[in-house]
Amino acid sequence: MTKTILQDDIKEDLDATIIAGCTEAFADLNRVELNVILYRSDGEEKDATGGDGVYDVPGLGPLPYCGFEGWMSHLRHIMEHNDLGHPLCAHLRQGPWPMHYIVSRLER
Repeated sequence: MTKTILQDDIKEDLDATIIAGCTEAFADLNRVELNVILYRSDGEEKDATGGDGVYDVPGLGPLPYCGFEGWMSHLRHIMEHNDLGHPLCAHLRQGPWPMHYIVSRLER
């Protein structure tokens, strides 16, 4: 059984560190480009790129969006309820496939 331990030495500026550079990274994007990064539906993704569409998490099913919001809809629940038994958590522990999906999708 894997244990999760909350560390006491979390820096107070963690949120600032995590979002550092976001403003600059997204500053030059227009609304269409932001839609691609954040949302984009399964059909839109397949039409625009010929890609695989939304990511399908084993034990959970297809995400609601191809973009980051598709992941966040589940991650919000996980964070709010500390639900480390969620199928998305299990999938993330199994390997880097979600990260490969995100990177290859944005490269297209």
